Amino acid sequence: DADELRASVIRMSEKTLVIVDEAYNEITDEPEANSMIGLVKEGHNVAISRTFSKIYGLAGQRVGYIIAQPDVIDSIKKNGGGEFAVSLAGVAGALASYNDENFLKYSKSKIIEAREMVNKAVKSNGLTALPSQTNFVFVNLGNIDADGFRDEMLKHQVLIRGKYGNFNNWSRVSMGNIEDVQRYVDAVPEVLDSLNNTVIT
Repeated sequence: DADELRASVIRMSEKTLVIVDEAYNEITDEPEANSMIGLVKEGHNVAISRTFSKIYGLAGQRVGYIIAQPDVIDSIKKNGGGEFAVSLAGVAGALASYNDENFLKYSKSKIIEAREMVNKAVKSNGLTALPSQTNFVFVNLGNIDADGFRDEMLKHQVLIRGKYGNFNNWSRVSMGNIEDVQRYVDAVPEVLDSLNNTVIT
């Protein structure tokens, strides 16, 4: 809930700098309402980090930015986060994509389409997933080991994550292009059939 987050951030910012990671904000249903940028404008001790790796599709370029009070920006520059930390290709890509509203709408629509495909496949195969407004879905595999699921999916040319920390039966599925997501959708029932007797130990 954005209002609860906003209240918590304000409360914490009275004691320390609060950094809010908004990597996925543009993908959410209500990016403006969900953003904490207004707190920076109001003068709170808050910094907002954003990336070009998600909706902008520039993950390989490693480009991001921070919105914060001038003294926070000065401190970042002073301590090694200067303007030469990003490649020229990354800067060019970021500048070209930042104000391209048509591309952003297209990118968001494709992420949502892919996410709906994954959610439908998950449900139709008797699995569940956490609600998501990001470019990935966290799928509960029931009694199936996530590493085993990953390994079997790889045999179908589908690359997904295996175990994450102690989440032995949860699989993170990132959204790719629609053709890649369709490959995931097609592989899920076959992989589940081959693993349905594999129980986590």
